[in-house]
Amino acid sequence: MKIKLLLAILLFCLTSSVFAKNSKLYSSGDLTCNLITDIIQDSRGFVWVATEYGLNKFDGMHFVQYLHNDRDKTSLGGNFVRCLYQDSKNNLWVGLSSGIQRYSPENDSFQTIYFDDGMTPFITEITEMSNGEIWITTGGRGVFVLNKEQNRLIRLNEISKISSSFIGSIYEDNKHQVWIGTDAKGLFCFDLKTRKFKKKYNALE
Repeated sequence: MKIKLLLAILLFCLTSSVFAKNSKLYSSGDLTCNLITDIIQDSRGFVWVATEYGLNKFDGMHFVQYLHNDRDKTSLGGNFVRCLYQDSKNNLWVGLSSGIQRYSPENDSFQTIYFDDGMTPFITEITEMSNGEIWITTGGRGVFVLNKEQNRLIRLNEISKISSSFIGSIYEDNKHQVWIGTDAKGLFCFDLKTRKFKKKYNALE
């Protein structure tokens, strides 16, 4: 109920500021699913709502729903959409329970980005570092970086020692230290410049 109310308020605020005379209150009934996992607004003004069953795009008036289609390789790669991210080049990344895709606004389709060993892991977070690298964290499979020339995801071997953990969050501070939160092995501090770990923090410290 709280998620439904939050979505209704958010979409109402977005639409009422532009369409004050003809505003409409939207609810989760306009979505593919009311189990919302992430919400972002892209550089073109579209609001994207990720759910556990499909992806939704809102233009201020109408929703467009995206679902997986086995007969269409350019469709959404899976219906469980875990997270969304827009990088500095305005690329929209879609993290799924089984891999990652990049949205193509030119033809309203999705391009699957493949991992170097053919896996399709559960994506937990997508972020861009200050050096321009796109990092992908996964549940139990480690951290990957986008090889922009090959358009593939390569495992970051420097962080392989915590790859067995479920990595739930990642953050780069203003000193270029990357903080990596795991479910079982504590908090790690990784130096982006030296590519080495600085410290590990356990729950009892």
